[in-house]
Amino acid sequence: MRILAGVLIIIVAILDLLGGALFLFGGAIAAGAGQAGQVVANQNQDESTKKQTQEGAKALEAAGSMMMGLSVFLLVMAGLCIACGVVLFAKKAAMFALAVGVLQLAADGASCALKSGVGPFNIFGFAAGVLVIVAAMSYRSPDTSAMKAPV
Repeated sequence: MRILAGVLIIIVAILDLLGGALFLFGGAIAAGAGQAGQVVANQNQDESTKKQTQEGAKALEAAGSMMMGLSVFLLVMAGLCIACGVVLFAKKAAMFALAVGVLQLAADGASCALKSGVGPFNIFGFAAGVLVIVAAMSYRSPDTSAMKAPV
């Protein structure tokens, strides 16, 4: 179970790296287009068109900023996922693997919310997050303080 989870989380790390780069590129383009739209709106003479153009430009710039924020999170997740795969293979640091599994679920949830839909790569991320959580729980050291006999 933990070997499968380790392999899958490393594959997801590559997907997170690619997704983070694409979101960074797309977010920069969208934010730049939003700023350019505001410049165009300020040059427009018609008041109603100016207001609509400004609102659209602000929305585009905000979407670009959210995409760039998610891209940073995905790029960090790529490194964490590789480290998680290593600790799963070595059967060490179960709490770290558990935390990365939860963060992977959050990363894919945020990606789905930003894109307004579940993509095929998100399914791998959700599956890897769940498998990592299950694998980390399987070899986590039990709390032995409750098992000790009272003195």
